Amino acid sequence: MKKLVSLLLALCLLLSLAACGAAPAATTEATEAPTETTEAAPTTPQSSIDALQGKKILFVGNSYTYYGRVVIPQGSTLPQAERDNNRGMFYYLCQEKGIDVSVTNWTFGGHDLTDSLGNSCTMDGEPCAGVDHLSYLTDPYFDYVCLQPYFEDEYTGDMVSHLKPFMDFFREANPNVKFLLLVPHMTYVRNFVWREDYKAVADEGVIICDWGTMLDDIVNKRVSVPGGTQQYFFGTFVISQNEKDGHHQNLLVGYLTAQMVYCAITGESAVGQPYGFADDRSLHPEFDMEAYQEKYYTYEPITNFVEAYRSESDMNGLQQLIDQYIIK
Repeated sequence: MKKLVSLLLALCLLLSLAACGAAPAATTEATEAPTETTEAAPTTPQSSIDALQGKKILFVGNSYTYYGRVVIPQGSTLPQAERDNNRGMFYYLCQEKGIDVSVTNWTFGGHDLTDSLGNSCTMDGEPCAGVDHLSYLTDPYFDYVCLQPYFEDEYTGDMVSHLKPFMDFFREANPNVKFLLLVPHMTYVRNFVWREDYKAVADEGVIICDWGTMLDDIVNKRVSVPGGTQQYFFGTFVISQNEKDGHHQNLLVGYLTAQMVYCAITGESAVGQPYGFADDRSLHPEFDMEAYQEKYYTYEPITNFVEAYRSESDMNGLQQLIDQYIIK
């Protein structure tokens, strides 16, 4: 009997040891299996990549386009070859998303579309006076053209007629070109309101990026920044360089504009989009929030745009608002 019991105990011990020896192999299979089939989720939807990858985009405007560094200003440079491959905020936002685009900066300080896309510039001084800017635009083929007129009130009520000749010009080169209208904050500061024209402009197939109204609504407390920790005022968005220049947008607005253009083209929400590049001086010396503040806020140095930019909650709230000011 004792021999039988001993035999049974030995058998149980062997079975137990066998089970223990098998356990690690089973565990290894369970942990390794997912690594063979799991892939990292893409950070950018394929539709967004298709919309912009390898595409050409042109920014036509003035200092209310380039001051926030949506494109890097190029002064009096005229030839298109020197204005292509512009690496401002829009370019680097696309780079952050894994998208390569070609950006051309066709902006000139104080110019309306009739000057920057005209045959005889009305601006005084060198090199613009009487210049045929259009002759320097040697390759008018673009996939997207962002138009930012000056803020003259004469176009109110007739914005479509003002835009159409320029749109027709680019359509001759590419019938499938898409247009965006950038509406600066100075449109509202000077009470030249284009809002009544929006429907007619949108009916022409133009996407409206109305960052001007967004800023005006925030500053005048018509809307609040969701989750915002800052008190928003004019100086949050606009520089105060000297007594004569207290009306150009800062780097924070440059980011907001670039993001609005990107979302208008791709259909993506602005919420959760990257923005760290806007304060990365390794990309460009002027992508430095604190240095920009020191340089451009000398007349009235009160601003909190750096604090807003570095607040995750505030940036999330501003991104939420971006989505509401794109009109199609």
